[in-house]
Amino acid sequence: MSNQTNSIDKTIQEDIIQEDMQGNDIVYFVSYYHSRGMGNAEVIMSDYIINVNQVGSLQKLIEEEYKVNNVTIINFFPLRLEETAENRD
Repeated sequence: MSNQTNSIDKTIQEDIIQEDMQGNDIVYFVSYYHSRGMGNAEVIMSDYIINVNQVGSLQKLIEEEYKVNNVTIINFFPLRLEETAENRD
């Protein structure tokens, strides 16, 4: 990965961290592979991904949502914040 890409990723992450999290969800870009190939998805989480249990939850979510088996997360990074459904009203 180039230094420019790393810099962009860090900038996005820093912007999200600086934002007020109350009333917002985090939209992640997730790359993964599975029994039939590879894929990627936008996943909305209510909190930061900070531990391996949350990665396991992502795997299960992708398996259920996309009807694939043996999902392994390759990488993920935050894209943006979105208002929660309750705060949009």
